[in-house]
Amino acid sequence: MIPHHDYLGLPLAPVDRDTLLKWLLEPDPNRVSPRVVGYLNAHTVNMALRRNSQLGPALRQFDLVYPDGISVVWAARARGLKVPERCSAADYFMDFLREAVRLERTIALVGGREGLADSCARELMSEFPGLQIVHTDHGYHPLGSLGFQAMVRELKILRPSIVLLGMGSPMQEIYALGLRHEGIATTWCVGALFEYFTPGVRKRAPRWMVRIGLEWLYRLSQEPTRLWKRYLLGNIEFIVRNFKP
Repeated sequence: MIPHHDYLGLPLAPVDRDTLLKWLLEPDPNRVSPRVVGYLNAHTVNMALRRNSQLGPALRQFDLVYPDGISVVWAARARGLKVPERCSAADYFMDFLREAVRLERTIALVGGREGLADSCARELMSEFPGLQIVHTDHGYHPLGSLGFQAMVRELKILRPSIVLLGMGSPMQEIYALGLRHEGIATTWCVGALFEYFTPGVRKRAPRWMVRIGLEWLYRLSQEPTRLWKRYLLGNIEFIVRNFKP
């Protein structure tokens, strides 16, 4: 079990990428129930701390919550917490897949619009010979619905080592806990990750923008109508939350 900091009342694990990769891919022999893995960035922090939030209570039940956004790293350090680095999944996903091939881990992709997980799986298996993606599903089945039950049955038959859950928050976090309750593997919440690794869907920011913490600005420039509230108003909300006594 990796100890977590208390960051604004939310769990935050002081992990680096190597530690996180090892934790994701190597099962804990002393653990009985499946593990759930999530992340914090400015947007999820804001959502988790709002009144009547479903996200905050869900994240507090997770086994590991890592820093996805550089703003969370900077803010946590400003509060005296030791956080080694930003661990955004897109930055080390290729390393994750290489290790999954080497260790013969099987993967399921759940989330995204209809057909996205399928397209992403084809692309990844083409790029990484030997990669075993055993199941794909858009995943937007209400918990307990017939569609959800059918997906759970399929996952129980296929027994993937890890389920990557690519939905928006708080849906993916609540869904992850639902899968854990059903005894389904390790579940890793990855947000929009499938879109970045499916050709023609979404481009990542240039490396120099990622390095200096401006990936949000690139995303805003690509989708201003959809994202202006999240990044412009959301960034102000995040700053206020971190400097509030």
